[in-house]
Amino acid sequence: MRPPRRLAVALIGGFVAFAAVPAANAVSGSGSIARPADVGTYTSGTAAAAPRTATTSSTTTTTTSAAQPRTATGLDASLTSGVRARMATSTARAWSVVIDIAGKGRVVDVAGATGLRPASTEKLFTTLPVLLNQPSRHLVTAIGSTKGPSLGVLHADLIVRSSGDPTLSGPDVARLAQRLHDAGVRKVTGRLVLDIGSLPTTRVRSGWKSSYVPSDVAPLSPFPIGGDRISSSSSYLAAPTAGNLAYLRVRLKAAGVGILGSTAVERHLSMPRQFTSHSSATMASIVATTLLYSVNFYAEQLLSIEGRSAVTATSDAAGVTNTSATDGSGLSLYDVTTTRAETALLLYAAKSTAATLLRGSLPVACRTGTLEHDLCATATAGKVWAKTGTLDGVKCLAGYTTDGAGRAVTFSILTNGDASTSTAMAAMQKVLVLVRGYTG
Repeated sequence: MRPPRRLAVALIGGFVAFAAVPAANAVSGSGSIARPADVGTYTSGTAAAAPRTATTSSTTTTTTSAAQPRTATGLDASLTSGVRARMATSTARAWSVVIDIAGKGRVVDVAGATGLRPASTEKLFTTLPVLLNQPSRHLVTAIGSTKGPSLGVLHADLIVRSSGDPTLSGPDVARLAQRLHDAGVRKVTGRLVLDIGSLPTTRVRSGWKSSYVPSDVAPLSPFPIGGDRISSSSSYLAAPTAGNLAYLRVRLKAAGVGILGSTAVERHLSMPRQFTSHSSATMASIVATTLLYSVNFYAEQLLSIEGRSAVTATSDAAGVTNTSATDGSGLSLYDVTTTRAETALLLYAAKSTAATLLRGSLPVACRTGTLEHDLCATATAGKVWAKTGTLDGVKCLAGYTTDGAGRAVTFSILTNGDASTSTAMAAMQKVLVLVRGYTG
């Protein structure tokens, strides 16, 4: 692994923009913010090192030379000029575009190495490993024990083995409780024990604003029920796992199963006797929902299930460099990526066993998901498959289309510090209309 490069950091409109130093495509701004060390942090290949801690006060400034983004050499100058002209209308303080065309390679690279916030395009990095490694897996929630009941009484702990299934619903839990009753269990003299295996107990991710929970994402749990939105009370938001176990107790009691013991959370328990279970849809189906509707909670739970190492391995295999993330959804203020990185990941995916699954999971311009009402120009409607990303002052788009010669196009567009994200999206549409007509 090559040594990390230093980063210039600029705080623009509440987001952090990173660029490797020296960099021809740096942006300027005031203040700086450091990303703290985090166990769940992913840093790719030739990773950009975290900037040193510094005050975010407007009186303290860490800047690079102010300049328009520069373009790499050996690319299509005319197409790049057209992209520049269209992105100039985006209202963004910082933007980056990389476009790759099959048979030609990278034809546009404007600020492609500049690190910017990816918003929900970060979900591409989170979900691709799932589609590659375990698309057909079903997440199973099982209830069992070390032995069976005697005359309706279980003289042992009742074990609930969680897989972290983000789709497990209240009705699913009620059905599990009823099936446990049907299996002959009426009373449990032992405890109610949740087995979380290797799942993390993280409730929030590093870099999240306190306001994100529960408005943008529910609190995380190794045993989610109802998307961890079964209650909005402060006690539930602070301890969703305890709240979900309490909910399970209520459902069990309603089904005629009483538990005399306390509640506990443990790992990797032996459970030779299984009474009942619930299986989710396939992981590929969960990924499709995650990407189509940009479900933050699903993305975070998928990250907890697969582990950061899977994301790291896939990104490294794709040749992704100079990116860093502390969550799976793209909400974190510390997430950083580049348009080169996103394009590299998408090109790798297009040649992999996950190609069809990924493309089929992406929103379609002016048709489905988060793009249902966007990119509705005649040239783009129904002809662009892309992941969107939107936060305050941030608009991003990365995916696939074809050009005027019918060649496959892979692209990534990131804008940060937008005065208007809708105007930024309009600029992206102009770029894609240009690309759709390109025959060079």
